Amino acid sequence: MKKYKIFVPLMVIFLFLSAAMVEVVYENMVYMPLVFKDGYYYDTPTPTATLTPTATKTPKPPTPTPTATPTYIVAEGGNSCVYIWDAVRTVDGGTRVISQAPSVCSYLTIHSWQDHPLGNLLIVKAERIKTDTYGCEEDDFGPLVKWPPIDGVCPPPEIPPDPFSEDPWGDIETLTLERSAAIVCGYCEECGVPFTLNCKEVRR
Repeated sequence: MKKYKIFVPLMVIFLFLSAAMVEVVYENMVYMPLVFKDGYYYDTPTPTATLTPTATKTPKPPTPTPTATPTYIVAEGGNSCVYIWDAVRTVDGGTRVISQAPSVCSYLTIHSWQDHPLGNLLIVKAERIKTDTYGCEEDDFGPLVKWPPIDGVCPPPEIPPDPFSEDPWGDIETLTLERSAAIVCGYCEECGVPFTLNCKEVRR
């Protein structure tokens, strides 16, 4: 009888606690949504926020700075004579001059344009580039070129230079112009009046 007296109060306490726990579970179910899958209950997964990528504008690359082309530095002195080997009309109507100048460090320039019954007459002359500057540096030429270069003496107008001799005079130089010419002459200040070494008609 004593056992029942102890058992009954314990049973009442147990039932009371059980009822309280069930009530707590039901109350909290409102805040704990469930997902049913394959016969089992799982906590609803918390959705991961999807970030919308922000479009970024590609910056415009900087405008490239063009490299300046070095200019020839003209030396004091140097022979001006030019012997014209050939002159041809280019496909776009210009003029291409093939000539011989006094030095590997000579380049062709326009002396003048003159009127002629056949058309434009072009006179070209040689300018000497200063040694060891752009256009006249030892690395620009082969080992057979004597350094520093020396301008050859201008040949007389009646005797053209021989480009095939063992020690040829000067160097082959070319000049291409957009303007058309009918005749091209080589200037020669060293030759005296009429200051011309020779002339060629322009081939078409």
